[in-house]
Amino acid sequence: MFETLSTMPDALKPAATNRVAQYLYFSLHHTTKHLSFQDRMLAEFLPAYSNSIQRLETLRHIAATTTNSMTRANVQQRIDTLSAIPTNQLNDVSWIAE
Repeated sequence: MFETLSTMPDALKPAATNRVAQYLYFSLHHTTKHLSFQDRMLAEFLPAYSNSIQRLETLRHIAATTTNSMTRANVQQRIDTLSAIPTNQLNDVSWIAE
């Protein structure tokens, strides 16, 4: 998308830039929503799963950079849920061997 955007005629760039931005924002929202659902499910099945720290870092980044208040509130709720899991469980990957 970015390569196409950079190579298109200047007259078309403003509309295309807005569409690319809308798509990226939609995909960010969609991904955040579904990753947080997976986090909740994994936390229920396996409280000590390995991706929690990476997801928590991603969610914190999204919370710090998003401009949409609904997305920020949703992400903050997921951060609070993951933050409630003890850190030693977030780092414990012993369940992979089972």
